[in-house]
Amino acid sequence: MSRQKDYSKSSLEDSLKRLKETRDTRFYLSDFAERNGISLRSAEDFFLPLLRANEVEGTLEVKCPHCGRGQGFFKRLSEIPDEFACEICGYDFPPSEECLEIVLEVKGKFFHARNLSSRSDREEGDERTVENDVGISPNGGSK
Repeated sequence: MSRQKDYSKSSLEDSLKRLKETRDTRFYLSDFAERNGISLRSAEDFFLPLLRANEVEGTLEVKCPHCGRGQGFFKRLSEIPDEFACEICGYDFPPSEECLEIVLEVKGKFFHARNLSSRSDREEGDERTVENDVGISPNGGSK
């Protein structure tokens, strides 16, 4: 297992700004965590307030467990079909947690780093969205 480096909120914000500057505004949460040497849970903790503040948008991508090809993007777990047939390899599979990737996209008006720590978390509504459907709990961290 790779050794994870300590991270600070400002270094992650800088990394996110660099993504924005290169116009690479859509990325996998797991790739962001790996590039920054942090755990997936730490990445979730960092992005949860940004999701709630509408600074980034989250979707779920279903990938074929046989060939890895993307099968589609979904905003909520409830939108994902019960069964998939991969158009590339023909493999039939029910989606599972192992087939899901969290995809994040930085919105057009990028956040101002100085405002991050002062934002209060808004109340969660009844509607289930990516941050509470795919393993990011309302209090931060993995479910």
